[in-house]
Amino acid sequence: MIQHAHRRIDDIEALRAFAVLFTVIEHVRYVLSWGNHYVYIFDLFFSATTGVDLFLCISGFVIARSLLRTLDSASDNETFWRRVFAFWVRRVFRIWPTSIFWVTAIVACGVIFRHAGYFGHFRENLADFAAVVTQTANFHMVGCLPRSECGNAGPWWSLSLEEQFYILLPFAAFLFRRKIAYFMVLVVVAQIFLHRPSWTYGWVFRTDALALGVLLAIFANTKLREAVNPKFLANRLYAIPIVAVLLVLMASMPDAARKISSVPFSTGMVAIIASVLVFIASFDGDYIAKGPIAKTVLLWIGSRSYSIYLIHWFSIQATKTIWWFVEPARTVFDGRYTLRYLLVWIALTVILSELNYRLLETPLRRKGADIARRIGNGESADRPASPTSISEHSANEASAASA
Repeated sequence: MIQHAHRRIDDIEALRAFAVLFTVIEHVRYVLSWGNHYVYIFDLFFSATTGVDLFLCISGFVIARSLLRTLDSASDNETFWRRVFAFWVRRVFRIWPTSIFWVTAIVACGVIFRHAGYFGHFRENLADFAAVVTQTANFHMVGCLPRSECGNAGPWWSLSLEEQFYILLPFAAFLFRRKIAYFMVLVVVAQIFLHRPSWTYGWVFRTDALALGVLLAIFANTKLREAVNPKFLANRLYAIPIVAVLLVLMASMPDAARKISSVPFSTGMVAIIASVLVFIASFDGDYIAKGPIAKTVLLWIGSRSYSIYLIHWFSIQATKTIWWFVEPARTVFDGRYTLRYLLVWIALTVILSELNYRLLETPLRRKGADIARRIGNGESADRPASPTSISEHSANEASAASA
């Protein structure tokens, strides 16, 4: 029987929360499209686009942690590829329902509320939709941005990069087997010192953070790991400032329009900083999530980070559309609406993310995990699970959710 990888790591969930909060903070500018003094000041020193890099490193770690050991224990090629197919099924049920639902919502709202115009035009949104469904949104963004032909599904580009990683990692595992670590080192070294301006191919295919996450997962299975456990971070007097400094460094490093660039290879440096954070979190020592209240909040956000990542963008356009209908025609939206816009945006994001998590994401993730388990174990995907199997699956649900 396939054994699920380890239980959920709370510190990794907390890092997911920071990653999505970075992304949400970066996109405040699109809510307050008339301009905001505090956003301007923030832009002089920081760029929160690096939340994506943290997401990528987390994804590399979590996926490799659950997948590589399972594939390594396969007794023959048939078992190997059956487990790969099971992994892909689990990914499809985990990612596609939420992704396709909300990109469809953007296309539909663009048509229904076309007079308001905030959801974009059907022509551009349809092109975005096609790129999202075919997992090529990162290719699409590089092409459509210079021509101003992008729709309103911008955040999906990084999701396509992750999905491409999910497709290719099993092939790398098959080709390189136990030497996959050397291949991942090559992936990192080949690009980490490159200058990768925003929205170039090097930038939308920044796989160094993913590869570093995979290397951390491989390292987690070595005897050396426990020898380098930073146990001193159990003390919040050390943990809080160190984690805070790493997060600030991650935000202050990248290239951005108004800020001074730290180094030409800032994308690679951000990947390294993200990997340090994931390394710290990987020990599950409560080094990241400190204090019961902070931990509860971070774990709630982290568990819903995928929903929040996609829905906060939809909610930006929904907020603008709501106020377009509420206020009289020809109203000039400016700084007087800052608080109102932010409150509606946050409320929509929280409510819709919670509904999506409970009604769409979680049920289908469980369904996919159950089908994948049966496929991986050589059972019929249509055969009902036995009570024992259901019990085993429920006990490992937290692990499946993290993956």
